[in-house]
Amino acid sequence: MKISYTIDMPDPSTQIFQITVELEEFSEESLTLVMPAWTPGSYLIRDFARHVRHFSVTGENNSVLDFIKKDKSSWKVNTSNQHKVTVHYEVYAPEYPPRVSHLDSSGASINGTSAFMYIEGYKDQTLEILIRPYGTWKIYTTLEKIAENRFRAINYDLLADSPIEIGNSRFIEFKAAGKDHEIIIQGPGYIDENKLAGDFSKIVEGFAKMMGPLPYKKYQFIIHIFAEPESTGALEHLSSCSIVVPVNAFTDEKGYVGLLSIASHEFFHLWNVKRIRPLELGPFNYKEENYTNWLWFSEGITDYYAKLNLFRSGLITKDRYYEMLSEVSNILNLLPGTWKTTLTESSFDSWIKYYKPSPDGINSYTSYYLKGQYIGLFLNIKVVELTKGMKSLDDLFRIMFEKYKKDGRGFTEKDIIGTLKEITGSDFSDFFRSYIKGLEKINEDSELSKIGLVRVPAEKKSKRKTSGIVIRKEGERFTVGGIMEGYPAFNSGMNPGDQIIALNSMRFVDGFMEKPLENNNVFLDSIYDDGADAATFHYFRNGLLGSVEIKGLRDVFSGSRIMESEQQNLETQKLRTKLMGF
Repeated sequence: MKISYTIDMPDPSTQIFQITVELEEFSEESLTLVMPAWTPGSYLIRDFARHVRHFSVTGENNSVLDFIKKDKSSWKVNTSNQHKVTVHYEVYAPEYPPRVSHLDSSGASINGTSAFMYIEGYKDQTLEILIRPYGTWKIYTTLEKIAENRFRAINYDLLADSPIEIGNSRFIEFKAAGKDHEIIIQGPGYIDENKLAGDFSKIVEGFAKMMGPLPYKKYQFIIHIFAEPESTGALEHLSSCSIVVPVNAFTDEKGYVGLLSIASHEFFHLWNVKRIRPLELGPFNYKEENYTNWLWFSEGITDYYAKLNLFRSGLITKDRYYEMLSEVSNILNLLPGTWKTTLTESSFDSWIKYYKPSPDGINSYTSYYLKGQYIGLFLNIKVVELTKGMKSLDDLFRIMFEKYKKDGRGFTEKDIIGTLKEITGSDFSDFFRSYIKGLEKINEDSELSKIGLVRVPAEKKSKRKTSGIVIRKEGERFTVGGIMEGYPAFNSGMNPGDQIIALNSMRFVDGFMEKPLENNNVFLDSIYDDGADAATFHYFRNGLLGSVEIKGLRDVFSGSRIMESEQQNLETQKLRTKLMGF
């Protein structure tokens, strides 16, 4: 079958793409077109069909053809006696990147699964796409260019996995590890383009040193800058990534390191998930959930390497890297759900829990990103220990990538455990059973000591107490976002959704909140430690005033710091050197 897409955007202010699909050289009496329900890399059913408008079909001589809608995202077209069929539909694109398509007067971003329907049974067919940009807008994509504004993809999966940026964006080019790279930036703010290109180049070269020749001709970093300080997000693709950051990503050190960390994470996905992938994640079923127990590996260990690569590449100091390790450990040890959810459960339930958090999530669920990178560190320690510093977790990824290049097949648990045995000579089945499929806690102090690191208690930030209420601030309103299990507020009668108006007869203000840890989004109630053991909260629930006295206040969690031990030997230094790669 010959498949051609055309995308128009005649009036960006309407936020509507006009899409035409021309189908030729087929023999079926009917064809079914499907709009995906999710996008790979973001494990949530988004039902992109909800933004489809005015679906219609014409045949030869512009004859109107019949069709029926089979389900929420499928259209069955009657193609009887036709040699060419043209499908027309529109896509409303009001949402913002990176997981969806967007269009407005500032430019266009196209994420393939949210814009392009596929033809059932023909996802492996080569296809072409003609893009008609608005006005003087330019097109940026890694799709193969075959003519002016015309591109080719070898199959639908590649089209879906190749974001398209259209507009008058800032454009930066650089070479790294022998390959061409581009940075496309949409949004406000001053950027030191030379520094950005230089730092991204270090990220690329760091991973190239670890993994070998880069598996692409050209790579694109697409960056969207938003004014809102909490705007963050990213999505990996086969030869590009799409990143959303706030303006302060370029105005302060913390924000900029955050941007570098995101870019490093998305870039390592070139290997881990786009090529070294769980068996369940390919070929994709775009209509429904694709369950896997391995997101802790694909996302969490990617995050572990993202931060490690920043250190290896000289973009952060050793002390800053240790701070990052400390932050992960502290957050996991603060949240009760860490030790009540296995990594396989966290991965499998991502479709209903990670992207749809509930107030009880802090007590019953854990992030496969956080716990996955935590396990990544200790898995690496085990590898360097067993091989006496001759091998590291790096070797696992190099070997798995070579296996992928030979057969293109996704991995299973047997593959990972088998490769670890190939590297170390040891069986990791018990490790997986205890720490990945089970809830056994790793002895952090014992494991860190093997590479000459130690945890020391962090200095207490303030003389305050907490009842364990997680607070969400929306404008001038403070509401209960959740209550930490094991803290006195858990069984006090306070409920998620309650609007807190006063604490100890004083109007509730920002000063009664505290971040127990520096880099997390959890705010707890914070009560001056005047020797009292209780505090009284006043709140509104469904418009009715209530109050509760909470007794047994606890110290605010302060966590610990990871640092190099003063007592270490040549063996621990050797293992740490191999693990950290310096």
